[in-house]
Amino acid sequence: MDVFLKRLVTVTFAAFLCVYVGYQIYQTTYTSVEVTNAVSHTVYDTIEAEAFVVRDETVIHANSNGYVYYTLENGDRISKGGKIAQVFSDESDALTHQKIEQLNDQIAILQNIESQGMYDRTNLEVINDQLSAEIQSLILATQERHYEVLEDTRFNLFQLLCKRQLTTGEMTSLSDSITALKAKRQELSAMSSGAVATIKSPVAGYFISKTDGMERLVDYDKVLSTTPEQIEQALATPSNESAYTDSVGKVAGDYQWYLLCLLDREDTAGIGVGKKLSVKLPFVSTEPIPVTVAAVNKDRDGRAAVVLQCVYMSKELSSMRHESIQIHLHSYSGLYVQDSALQFNEKNEPGVFVRIGNTCVFRRVEVLYHSESGKYSLCAQKDESGYLKLYDDVITKGKGLYDGKIIR
Repeated sequence: MDVFLKRLVTVTFAAFLCVYVGYQIYQTTYTSVEVTNAVSHTVYDTIEAEAFVVRDETVIHANSNGYVYYTLENGDRISKGGKIAQVFSDESDALTHQKIEQLNDQIAILQNIESQGMYDRTNLEVINDQLSAEIQSLILATQERHYEVLEDTRFNLFQLLCKRQLTTGEMTSLSDSITALKAKRQELSAMSSGAVATIKSPVAGYFISKTDGMERLVDYDKVLSTTPEQIEQALATPSNESAYTDSVGKVAGDYQWYLLCLLDREDTAGIGVGKKLSVKLPFVSTEPIPVTVAAVNKDRDGRAAVVLQCVYMSKELSSMRHESIQIHLHSYSGLYVQDSALQFNEKNEPGVFVRIGNTCVFRRVEVLYHSESGKYSLCAQKDESGYLKLYDDVITKGKGLYDGKIIR
C-alpha cells in the first residue's frame, strides 16, 4: 500500500510539473491579441438647428379638368415653355399613355442593342458584373425605400438581360420582339383618345409637384435681410397644401436657394459671411451638402438669423421646407484609433502597436482629434517611416507588448 501511495504521489507530482512547465512555455511564446484595421474617418464640430427653406418659387396654375399626367419628376430641370404635364380625360387614358411611353422606351432599347451587333464571351463577363451591380442597387433602393429609382433600374435590367440572352445564344434575334412591341403599341394607341391639354412652365428652373402655401412666406428678394423674428414665425407656420386649389405644382426659378436658421449668438462665433460650410440633413440625405454663409443678422435678444446659400438640387431636396439640420463648422479627418490602443515608447512618443506577420511593432502617431467620449482618436496619415499607415492591424488588446515581441 505504501508503495502504491508513493507511486501515486510521484506520478501526480510529475504531471503537475509537466503542466506547470508547459504553461510557462505557453506564456512566453504565445500572446493573445485583438486587432482592428486603421481606417480613414471624418468627424465634425456641429451645430444642430431647425431650418426653413426659401426658394424663388413660381406656382403653376392650370384649369386641369381631367387627370394630370406629369412628364417630370421633382428636382428635374425645366426650360421656359417646357412641358410639365399632360391632361387626359380620365385616369385610364393617362395609364394607357404611360404604357405607350414604356413600350417606346423598350423598343428604343432593343433597336439600340440590335444595332450594336454580335456579342462574345468577354462581353458576357462584363454583362454579368453589370447585372449583379444592378440587382444590388435594386435591393439597396428597396431596403432604403428609394422607390424613385426603381423605374430606371427596371429598364437597365431589361437591357442587360436582353444582351445576356443574345450573348449566350438563348435569343438569336431581337426582330420578333421589336415587332411584337410595336404591335402592342399600335393596339394601345387605338384605345387612347390622347391628351386634351398640355401644361407648360412660364419660367425656367427646377420642377416641384407639390405646393405648401408657404411659397411667399419669406420674400426671396429680401432673404439676406431676414430677421430672427421672421425665421421664428416661418418655423411656426404650418403648411397648407390646399392653399392653391388650381395648382399643378411650382418651379423654383433660380439655381440659388437658402436655409434660414435661428441660432444663439454664441453659436455663430465660427460662422462668418462668405464662409464655406457643409450641412447634413439626417432625414433627407446621407451625404452633406455644401453651403455658403450669406448673412448673419443678430438682434438685441442674443439671437442670430443665419442665412445659408446652396446651389445643389436633387429630388429629395426639392420638396423640403422645414427640416432639422446639422451645420458642420470644422472637420477632422485621419486614421481611426481606439484610445485603448494608444501607448508611449521609451522616448515618450505617442503611438500604437501593430501586428506585422507574427511580430509586434511600434508605430508612432500624431493625434489630431480626441473624441468627447474618450473612446477614440483621429491620427494624421503621414508618409514618414515609422508612423501608422492606413489599414495597419492595430493591436487594441494584449499583455506585455513591446517592439519586436513575437505574437501568435
